[in-house]
Amino acid sequence: GAAPSANTDGAPSTVRSRGRRAYNGPMEDALREIFDAVRAGTPVDAVWLDKLVRRHNRAAHDGTRREAKRRLLPYYLAVRANEPEHWAAWNVDEATDRAVVRLLQAKP
Repeated sequence: GAAPSANTDGAPSTVRSRGRRAYNGPMEDALREIFDAVRAGTPVDAVWLDKLVRRHNRAAHDGTRREAKRRLLPYYLAVRANEPEHWAAWNVDEATDRAVVRLLQAKP
């Protein structure tokens, strides 16, 4: 099960038991925005991804980097491999999955 806890910044999060990764709200938000863009046919590339990450980090208003491009792919792949309920909630089809992995692997 999940137990409420707090991130280091005091924001609530969900910590999953049995050694699973902790839910990461900022990365989750960024990935959902990526899914929406890919599904809508928005042209996405490394430059687009960089802008998205910078926008999300600026929204934090405290100068901390909550997200890094290099952390998005490992988080995405870990959820896909280890958290079937979380993965199912994202409702990612094969085409979207390929596009997201390609985007997250892109170098600027």
